[in-house]
Amino acid sequence: KQMEDNNIEVLLLAGDIYDKQIPSKEAVSLSNDFLCDAILNHHYKIYIISGNHDSVERLNFASSILKSEGLFIETYATSPIAKYELFDEAGKINLYMLPYSTPLYTRTKFETTCKTYSEMIKYYCESSNINFKERNVLMTHHTLLHENEAAFSDSEIRFNIGGLEGIDASYFNDFSYVALGHLHVPQYLGKEHIRYSGSILKYSESEIEVEKSSVMVEIDKSGQAHITLLPLKPLRDLKVLKGTIDELLVNPSETIEDFVYVVLTDPVTIPYAMKRIRVKYPNAVSLTY
Repeated sequence: KQMEDNNIEVLLLAGDIYDKQIPSKEAVSLSNDFLCDAILNHHYKIYIISGNHDSVERLNFASSILKSEGLFIETYATSPIAKYELFDEAGKINLYMLPYSTPLYTRTKFETTCKTYSEMIKYYCESSNINFKERNVLMTHHTLLHENEAAFSDSEIRFNIGGLEGIDASYFNDFSYVALGHLHVPQYLGKEHIRYSGSILKYSESEIEVEKSSVMVEIDKSGQAHITLLPLKPLRDLKVLKGTIDELLVNPSETIEDFVYVVLTDPVTIPYAMKRIRVKYPNAVSLTY
């Protein structure tokens, strides 16, 4: 709907299409329904890279065939980086698609001695001979840091960000826009055009106060990115409820469908507490005291 309302023609999905390498049948079905509707009924072009949660082999299945329908999937890092050309009224935009990769894979696959993620990224970019006089967009799925910092949430897989994994965001300053996947908190790193869109839903208590959004990007003829955040309002929000069980079960006939973390303040353990809570809060996630 956001694409329809704003006349958006291209969608970038920067990895972690699924939450695990062997996704549930429900997740695969949902993804299939969405992509079929967006491409076959609305004729959008969709560009996807794999993230650290995805299985590169499964996500890559039939990708060559799907290109003719407007679905472009890159799951293996290539040297040079996989490049697609997009066109608007001002001319060409180069889209570089660099999926999640590791220094070990890169050393094994290509003639490089890179040992850190920063060295790996530098290798891929330098091998691509990018002309920064043109409008260039990079989509990748890695941990970028600004002054060695970024906003993390509890629902992410954390690596050794203090050492090898963190990549200095300033290395990407010359791109017109950098579409990042991996971190769940929406944020930009140093420059507003180097940005994590964040996850579309809240997946942990640490994200309860985070406003989720998608990012609409318009790039003018000079290469300047104009960014608008489009709020995402889920069917069910994520909340923390704290109080005694009697306080939380006032008006028990009023069902609340949000996902909730329940913190009971009762001085004693309540028998069958979760069962009672779920009468009013059927999507309760956890219960603690």
